[in-house]
Amino acid sequence: MSAAAAAAGAIMPPPLSETPLLWVNTPRKLKRMLSELSAVSAIAVDTEHNSQRSYLGLTCLLQISTGFKDYLIDCLALHDHMHLLRPLMADTSVTKVLHGGANDVIWLQRDFHIYLVNVFDTEKAAQVICGLEKRTG
Repeated sequence: MSAAAAAAGAIMPPPLSETPLLWVNTPRKLKRMLSELSAVSAIAVDTEHNSQRSYLGLTCLLQISTGFKDYLIDCLALHDHMHLLRPLMADTSVTKVLHGGANDVIWLQRDFHIYLVNVFDTEKAAQVICGLEKRTG
């Protein structure tokens, strides 16, 4: 950790090799994950989507991380239970951090009627910082 980060009181996550990972492929594990996430203020979110041999495609995997624990959610196995994620993803007190999340937002809405609220997209932030954002008018 840098001296500036330490002085600011930053809490660094453990190395990846020491970060617990939960494979979420049953409703019981999904409910356990949601219980564990009930106290967090921010999560990182990413999806994996397959459109091969399909017109629209389908969201196959949802990845969520707190920085201290990672969750891989099997969207195919849990398709009929993905609605359980709606309260978490709509919770204004939980920041959802994505990178290039435009498609993630579309796919979660289309496939599971999950709507993300309070989103921070690091790609958009980088574009603004670097002066690359598209401006109209």
